[in-house]
Amino acid sequence: MNPFQEKMTHLIELSGLNEPAVTFDIEERRVDVFANEGPWLKRWLPTIVSDFHHVVNLIAQRENLELFYVDVNSYRKERD
Repeated sequence: MNPFQEKMTHLIELSGLNEPAVTFDIEERRVDVFANEGPWLKRWLPTIVSDFHHVVNLIAQRENLELFYVDVNSYRKERD
């Protein structure tokens, strides 16, 4: 795991989500997060996705990486 992946995994673990699973696709610049949460999460998904997207891309810029596509519990995939 590279330093960027370690930082992102640690950040998401600190977010307080229940049992988060983080997958990275560096070639496609994609970060997927899956969390075992109850129905309350659906209401907050747009905000959570936006916030994670912002923070992940700030860290990516600091690491001189291209921007990443961030999705939480397939929210963006379902929306598209």
